Amino acid sequence: MDNGLQEVISAALNRPELQTAKDGTGRRVPQLTVVGTERPMAQKAHVEPVDTVAPETVVHPVTQANSSSSLQLGHSGLRLAFWVCGFRDALLERRDQGEQLTKKEELLLTLSPRDFASVRPLVIDMTLSRLDAVVNASDLPIKPKDLSAVHPMEAFALTTLRNLSRRARRALEEDGADAALSLFGDSEGVMEPLAIFRLVFSTALDLLESFERLIPAEAGLLVRLAEALDSEVDRI
Repeated sequence: MDNGLQEVISAALNRPELQTAKDGTGRRVPQLTVVGTERPMAQKAHVEPVDTVAPETVVHPVTQANSSSSLQLGHSGLRLAFWVCGFRDALLERRDQGEQLTKKEELLLTLSPRDFASVRPLVIDMTLSRLDAVVNASDLPIKPKDLSAVHPMEAFALTTLRNLSRRARRALEEDGADAALSLFGDSEGVMEPLAIFRLVFSTALDLLESFERLIPAEAGLLVRLAEALDSEVDRI
């Protein structure tokens, strides 16, 4: 992320608390409380000293991210990206209301879309990894004999979610990030990290809720899984 954008993020921390964004489709949206500006800024990552190099040999972080398949965004990076999304939404709302933004605030609006695009494949990869971890958690039934102990529709719902997660990971590896994200709905133009996370996890929650309505008794397993999906952002 550019140094200029990092300065803008620091300036944005002094702004009022952000309001939770609403999904215009009416879809259930996971509680993304991590975006709140009342929380302290994440600690800066330790940077190992490097030898001085000529300016023309310096590799821009965005270029490096695009050229290294092994580079990971990390929890701190994703959390910071969520904060930038929240700051950007708040600034857009203030500007739409006729408020004059500072130069640094305008700079965030200018630079953030480019940075969102550069880390988009990494965000999709990490989001799908988190979904896979939730639906395959150790406290959930794994073996067929364990699934037989729960309501058949609950077992079917859990298996369906696991198959969706597995298919998305395979699509990511074989066809790329766009193909993987498209499995969760209309993903064209979805660039912001927060929007990517919402699309994946709200689709999973919608799927669970559709199965819950088909079960006459209380679906304890699905309720527990839905809570895990809904609170996943707090683990980032």
